Amino acid sequence: FFRAVVEIKPQIEIKDYKNIKLKYKKIAVGPQEIDKSLDSLKETHKACLPVGKVAILDDKFAKGLGYKTLADLRSSIERRLLTQKEDEVRRQLQEDLLKQILDKARFRVPSSLIAQRLEELVKDAKVQLALRQVPREQIVSHDEKLRKELSPEAETQVKTFLVLEEIAKRENITDAEHLTQRTIEFLLSEANWMEE
Repeated sequence: FFRAVVEIKPQIEIKDYKNIKLKYKKIAVGPQEIDKSLDSLKETHKACLPVGKVAILDDKFAKGLGYKTLADLRSSIERRLLTQKEDEVRRQLQEDLLKQILDKARFRVPSSLIAQRLEELVKDAKVQLALRQVPREQIVSHDEKLRKELSPEAETQVKTFLVLEEIAKRENITDAEHLTQRTIEFLLSEANWMEE
């Protein structure tokens, strides 16, 4: 007599995944932020100068960094800072969106999927430690600690994937290669946006 235990994909119950309330702030870069970045660049550049020489923020300084003028350098810094802020806001909005959706989802996450994802996360963490020149013995000795620390993340990632996969199925999102991102983009487009 032969007996096999197989976990099946859970029945996922998600309600109200459209019209999720998301708050956002208008993004702007102030002159002080640009000045701070310029000062940081100036300090970095100062280390390359002969002793006693002072770095002056002018067109010559900007040309040394590959810009025509100081105004061009300031403009480039402003764009970079704006992009950084936009990326941070987008990441935060996606986190908030996913948290709200996961809080509404009801199902039992298959333990085999969590265990599989945990193995992947632990393996990745060990590779990162090895790349940072951490001795092999130390990496091996941290195995249990890594598993304990990464276990909640593994469960969240599996739950997130299953929920997004279910929403994609319901909404006929078929781009398998970019399923997660396409589904998040869909959910963001369906969100109820409120300016803070």
